[in-house]
Amino acid sequence: MMKFFRLYQNYILAIGGAALMVIFLIEPAFQKLSGPSDNPVIGTVDGQSIRRADEIAAEYDLRALNQLSPLMGALAPQDATGWALALFDAQRMGLSASEAEIDQAQEAVGITTPEALADRGRVLGYQPQTLRRALRDWLVLMRYRELVQGVGHVKLSDRVGYLGLAGNMYQANNRQAAMLMLDVAGGAPLLSTPVLERFLYDLSARAKITAVSLSLSANALIDPKSAPDEALIKELFEQYKDALPGEGRPYGLGYRTPDRLKLEYLSLPQARVAASVQIDEADALAYYEAHPEEFRPKPPAGAQTQPFAFKAAAKPYSQVRDELVKKLQDEKAQELTDRIIRAAQTMLNEQLTGLTEADGYRRLSDDFKPLTLAEVAKHVQEKFGVLPDVVREDRWLSGADLAAIQNLTFLQVRTPMGDLPLVPYLFSAREFKPDAATNPAASLHLQVGVPTLPAFNLFGDRTLVRLTAAQPSASPASLDEVRDRVVTDARRVAAFRKLVAQKGQWTTVMHGKSMEDLAKAQSASVLKPDAFSRRTLGRTRVLEAPRIEGLGADEKFVDGVFGLAEGIAKSGLAIVPEDARRAAIPMEQTMTLYLVRLEDYTPITLSEFNQRSVSPGLASGIYQSLLAMSGTKAPNVFSTEAIKLRLGYTERKN
Repeated sequence: MMKFFRLYQNYILAIGGAALMVIFLIEPAFQKLSGPSDNPVIGTVDGQSIRRADEIAAEYDLRALNQLSPLMGALAPQDATGWALALFDAQRMGLSASEAEIDQAQEAVGITTPEALADRGRVLGYQPQTLRRALRDWLVLMRYRELVQGVGHVKLSDRVGYLGLAGNMYQANNRQAAMLMLDVAGGAPLLSTPVLERFLYDLSARAKITAVSLSLSANALIDPKSAPDEALIKELFEQYKDALPGEGRPYGLGYRTPDRLKLEYLSLPQARVAASVQIDEADALAYYEAHPEEFRPKPPAGAQTQPFAFKAAAKPYSQVRDELVKKLQDEKAQELTDRIIRAAQTMLNEQLTGLTEADGYRRLSDDFKPLTLAEVAKHVQEKFGVLPDVVREDRWLSGADLAAIQNLTFLQVRTPMGDLPLVPYLFSAREFKPDAATNPAASLHLQVGVPTLPAFNLFGDRTLVRLTAAQPSASPASLDEVRDRVVTDARRVAAFRKLVAQKGQWTTVMHGKSMEDLAKAQSASVLKPDAFSRRTLGRTRVLEAPRIEGLGADEKFVDGVFGLAEGIAKSGLAIVPEDARRAAIPMEQTMTLYLVRLEDYTPITLSEFNQRSVSPGLASGIYQSLLAMSGTKAPNVFSTEAIKLRLGYTERKN
């Protein structure tokens, strides 16, 4: 957790500095609210008054908390009115927080001593007691949140740990997982024992199979010359027109185009710069003489250093010269690479100087003609003697396409929020209408025609990217736009449905034959994946079908395997006839019918259930899966509107 706050320290302090003037204006104003005329009633709850001073105090505490920890703030009401009302209701319930708990929360944000608290207060513009009050109220609101949401209690140490995980996931650009960890930090849903048993069985029971795939083409089920039924073509278009390719269920189809862009970039490999760098012998020798400690023999690993031990002499210059020259060359090359890329960035940005802005974005007229990157590269060569590479991609590129471009792989940009991968940064451009609440890169105000921040990789290379076009994800307006694709898919779907209709016949064909003979007849391989569970906790802690080696991930296929296993489990796998362990099971996601033989089945034990039922995050994962299966979203009972409605708040118009 503390690592996250150190990582975002500059960003937090930057926000704090910008807010100081507002803060300094708020506190004196708050202190002056003494009489009824200065402190009017803004609303009532059950006949009790909520005054302007309550709202100002809430605003002050909310600002302080968000500057101490944006993640803690994410669990609290998001505006002063919601904070004031929630705190009012919590205090009516008798909820409180101890001094020891406030100390623990204080340590979670990296403040371990009274001196550190005073220092942080001076930087952010708050009195120490104000920071502690904000943390105290947050602790009270977390207890209140658990009560109104009806979720299980989360210990402060666990809550802080979950927030730390959310920060790490956010840093890794896994925003969906970060949001789920925030939900876990807010409290675990309370689930019944039957629900836990069902889901833990799915997570823990394991099956092992051998499989052979049946090819549609090998069984002459696809006729490329035949025209599919028009009704099927229209059915598939309507079903998958709003799905991205690979994401539609059940067949993995999709006709919606993803977010796409076109770009050009100027790339400067550090190795090329290093080749132009020369190190004077006198400079190398001067460095050697100024830093003898770097060239002394290192003591053996694990050896204890004595305080007054004799220091070994530095290795002779002739012995370390080549290594030293390489070190100085790399350092000078890195410095020069940074200078060059900043010079290129300055050239491009100078054209934007003087242009008007709206919401942080430049207003680029239709006749605006930016410098070409080739012109910039030529200028760089004339000034620095190094020619950068210039590449232009005029084809539409999705996120997956960008990830496959070697020169752009593993590039990151340095921002006030930390280092961000290049690809998500590119897709935060204005043209994609990014949501600032869920995509922090939106605050960087990238847009078509404006260069990115300099991107870097582990090799020291530097890259400037400029979007030349951007196209948000869109569904086809009519069938005619994607008819050829739909017709091809319709042939495959019709053939697959025909094959599935024959699965009873294929089960009969399996009788008495070895899996090797069946594979040979189909010109296929015998697949022997590792044992798998019925469900697994995915990257976002949501239950999903496991990815089976060589086959893929498909819920209905896995359910078919476990249905076969459960059907024979009571008798015992060892005494069940060979043919009873076989079945033809379709995998809709890949439109493949598999001939399957169950090799082994291991249900969950009582000890495993007892151990896993208390696993952190399990209840939230199950809850999210239940919501996903029902197609609903969790209600936000902590929103200001929900709080007002729950309390029967009546706003007074002044």
